[in-house]
Amino acid sequence: MKQALIAALAVILVVTLSCQKSPTTPSPSPHLQKPDTIDTAESGTLSIIDDKGQPIVNAYALIGKQASTENSWLASDKNGQIVLPKTWTTPQDLTVEATDHVRITLKDQEPFGRTITLKKKSLFPRLNMKGTVHGITTKDKDGFIDFAILLESMTKTDILNFNINKVVSPWTEKISVAGFEFPVPQNLFIPKQKENYLFLTVTLQKPWFNLSYDSYGVKSVYSLQGKFPMKKVMTELQNKKPYYELVNHFDFSSAGRITHNFVANAAEPIVDTMQVKLNNTYTMKAPKIAAGQVLLGLSGFKEKNFYQPLDVKYMQSEQTVAFKTFSGVSPYFIGVVKNENEFSADNADSERMSISMNTPTTAVQSLPLIRNPSWINDKELGIDIPIISSTEYSEQGMLVVISEMQDIKMDDGKTVRFKIPVWEIHAPSWSSQLVIPDINTSTSPKRVEVTLLAKSIDNSGQQNAVTVVSTHEDRIEKSTHLTKSASDY
Repeated sequence: MKQALIAALAVILVVTLSCQKSPTTPSPSPHLQKPDTIDTAESGTLSIIDDKGQPIVNAYALIGKQASTENSWLASDKNGQIVLPKTWTTPQDLTVEATDHVRITLKDQEPFGRTITLKKKSLFPRLNMKGTVHGITTKDKDGFIDFAILLESMTKTDILNFNINKVVSPWTEKISVAGFEFPVPQNLFIPKQKENYLFLTVTLQKPWFNLSYDSYGVKSVYSLQGKFPMKKVMTELQNKKPYYELVNHFDFSSAGRITHNFVANAAEPIVDTMQVKLNNTYTMKAPKIAAGQVLLGLSGFKEKNFYQPLDVKYMQSEQTVAFKTFSGVSPYFIGVVKNENEFSADNADSERMSISMNTPTTAVQSLPLIRNPSWINDKELGIDIPIISSTEYSEQGMLVVISEMQDIKMDDGKTVRFKIPVWEIHAPSWSSQLVIPDINTSTSPKRVEVTLLAKSIDNSGQQNAVTVVSTHEDRIEKSTHLTKSASDY
């Protein structure tokens, strides 16, 4: 049961984001009281803001690939602004950082003013949303286990920077079945019900869900109500059937949403899963995939800038499968291709995937999986660039994320590894080699992820006029495909 439940949760949100050890590795470091002595001009200004739109005082910017002295850095004023140096006349790397925020490097930037948003750096999850799910209909001894999965809403950026620690809860709670205890993720709710198991009548219940967060503010959560045949799933688990195939036994019937403000809300949240009935279906055809690879399809819908999951199915090569949705929304389909032996990996190989994101109007197509990135030298990263058709895809840039890997011991004695992003490098085009700015070094364990973005080309003759995509955020929103891999070092 544990594997099946975790499988459903992990698969739904893996839509969702390994290398040789280098002699020295990049890592963020504070720059306190840096003197601003670079000759400046009034021709342009950098505005540094946080993800809530507020100016960041004492943010620092580096123009170029090397911080030779502390005077290489420019500090933002009380309005979060930095006047551009008049010595900046050609395309250069632009790195911006601030205490407790994720460092950003923009590759090959022209010398003009702009606004740069820094995201708050993640910490260990310390805030808990604990609640119950109402509206789940159960029937004793019908052979099915009824349950609900609580999932966070995601943006495209969340998918690119996917962090499994925020989705599959590392904390578990035990439920007892016929004298055996099964640890179940805390973001899962099981209403009280009775089933027959091993010639016994057993009572199952997990009376609350618990979600963990690393920041204050409003959180949006979606609950999927479903059921699965208890005996069949347990038998297939005992026969060691791959868990990604078990998700086809999960039948989701309704969904509900709740928003919770960690500053304003004190009451226990309650999710009513009867808000939306999943009463419509559509079909999708899987592409031809290589032996040893699997494809999982996710049905959802887009609500403003957020993607909400509604159904998930394992798809064989070139198989047509029905997915659930509901009336009144346009379905959105996400296809995830992975190596089947890397679904349960506990290292950087778990990051390798190829994702397609689009409305379900055509057959699924995906980019090739790519090899792990590797360090060519101290500051230069080697990247596997796949061969793609220029008539089918256009490149939309590249994202490199460097994260610190930290282990924490849970109350149950299990050690969980957290991935905390500390540095993002945005490049406007694909490249087999990428120079990381020479800022400082650290020996702490890290992971480097490389994501290649692409957009499918509309060959129908009905496409809109060509638009110029100028920023990393624009390229993310325009992208319909990505392929990524990672390395620990």
